Amino acid sequence: CYFENNIASIGGAVFYQKIAIFIDSLTIFKFNKALLYGDNLYSFPFSLCFLTLNRCEEAVPYIKNFRSGASLNYLYVKLLDENGNMIIKDESNPIVSMKLVVLNSSSSGNDSIYTMNYTQKNDLQMNGEGTFVVDNLLLIGKQETDIKIQFSSPQIMYNESLTGFKVIRNYSISLFIHFRKCEVGEYYQEITSTCFLCLEGTYSYNPLVEGCNDCPPGLNCSGGAETIVFPNFWRSNRFSEKIVYCSMNPVNCLGGKESKDNLCLNGHIGAKCESCDLSGRFWNS
Repeated sequence: CYFENNIASIGGAVFYQKIAIFIDSLTIFKFNKALLYGDNLYSFPFSLCFLTLNRCEEAVPYIKNFRSGASLNYLYVKLLDENGNMIIKDESNPIVSMKLVVLNSSSSGNDSIYTMNYTQKNDLQMNGEGTFVVDNLLLIGKQETDIKIQFSSPQIMYNESLTGFKVIRNYSISLFIHFRKCEVGEYYQEITSTCFLCLEGTYSYNPLVEGCNDCPPGLNCSGGAETIVFPNFWRSNRFSEKIVYCSMNPVNCLGGKESKDNLCLNGHIGAKCESCDLSGRFWNS
């Protein structure tokens, strides 16, 4: 067969649905054009892929160091036909939905602690560009474990290999997420298996202690573990919860993110910056 100079909205040369065709080496496609997609062939949604910079990812995505209780944002998924062409939404193509299913792939065997704010009832719809956008997907899981999230579409009724005609039912693609331990600036709530980030006006230096500390006088807390000592105040180390007023010489204490001598006016050292650096031990002068 010979297909040349054909034009159509979808499937420039051949448009077929829910059948598998065999194209031998003698069949020639030349200069066919589809206005939307499938210059030579198009049949039906065949597979899914994760989209990065307008290209399909071949490797299975693995997201490391994910905070339990955080949201997965701006994940793009595309439908492909059997030739690997990206399917574009158009008036003749019915609105396509995609279901999200979360499966626990950890060794803990406790599925109940793995939750997400999408369910099988929350089908995603294609946007104007024919892309599924997964956004604000809240994920909660046990620290130091993995989960597998599967994505499927009801439009992919079956996935046939054109070489082997093998039917693969319940087709889906997956990504893996590793939940890290809670870090400094967060605290772990065991009842929900969530790492909560301390908000502005609070701080946490120990993720094992549940709850955030209120910001004390003399300290500015921008959230997490970010703290800045006000001028005229001093602290002995970066994670000290005792902020002291420099009562002897307030102007010697400049404040800042650091601690000890790094908070002092040039030439001054020691507790509350009350000593002079006569030997140049710190200021080298």
